[in-house]
Amino acid sequence: MPKPHEIIASPLTLFVAVVETAFPKIDDSEEAFAEGWFKLGALGAKNYTDDGVTVTTSQTIETFTGAGGTAPRKAFRTEEGLAMPFTLVDLSPEQFAKVMDEAEITTVAAAEGVAGEKSFSLLRGTQVQQYALLARGESTVDNGLFKQYEWPTVFQSGDPSPVYTKGEPAGLDVEFTALEVEEDEFGDVRIGTAAAE
Repeated sequence: MPKPHEIIASPLTLFVAVVETAFPKIDDSEEAFAEGWFKLGALGAKNYTDDGVTVTTSQTIETFTGAGGTAPRKAFRTEEGLAMPFTLVDLSPEQFAKVMDEAEITTVAAAEGVAGEKSFSLLRGTQVQQYALLARGESTVDNGLFKQYEWPTVFQSGDPSPVYTKGEPAGLDVEFTALEVEEDEFGDVRIGTAAAE
């Protein structure tokens, strides 16, 4: 790829799996991923709107200003968060059910006098499904390599609200939010710098 590699103008592709599924090595092809990784969108980023995937790293900072002064003297981070919102335009039963907290799909096979169908409940209940999340795109060191975000535990915090209208695809508003379930396991970014020798 021509320089400058640090300038990226391409979307990430997201995958979810059961928590504790092994993340792929930075140079693994999709075919080499551990079993269980589910690509969001049958064609990955080709099934996301042009808004793309946003990686939000939020924080809350409190400062201390001494009684004898007017300028802050120290800062304390009291909260931080990781979220990844995007709009999925793949409304196949499998994709829709996945973002609805892994809803169980019931399949009825077509038979004489019986139409084939797939269905799932929109009621999610009190328990929130957790996933491992992988987001993959181009490396910012060498665009021919990969960059990937690895979040060990996330939950789907968006409100999938498809709008069925003329001229625009219906989409599911999806947002994954990270949890620190195990100490110091919140999220990492891995950037490929060179191919394996």
